[in-house]
Amino acid sequence: MTKLTDTAMHKTDEIDPLANAAYELAMFQTITSDLRAIRKQLGMTQAELARRANLSQPQISLLEKGTGGSPRLSTLLAVCRALDVTIGAKPVTSH
Repeated sequence: MTKLTDTAMHKTDEIDPLANAAYELAMFQTITSDLRAIRKQLGMTQAELARRANLSQPQISLLEKGTGGSPRLSTLLAVCRALDVTIGAKPVTSH
């Protein structure tokens, strides 16, 4: 099984809400573009992935584009299971 890795932010009272929102958007876009790349690497269509994840093809399209709002964790997990990948996290290092 492949591991899809993102960087997790440790939230504290000192974090700027706008910076946090920008970080979360960038993290989400990374995850969705990785999912698309993995799907294509496997030679799978959006329709096939949707069928395997018990979702609709338009849901997969929106997820891969990073549009349509934040997906539910259950949606991401269904897609990951269908692609045989996991989502991992690692701490952000301070500069």
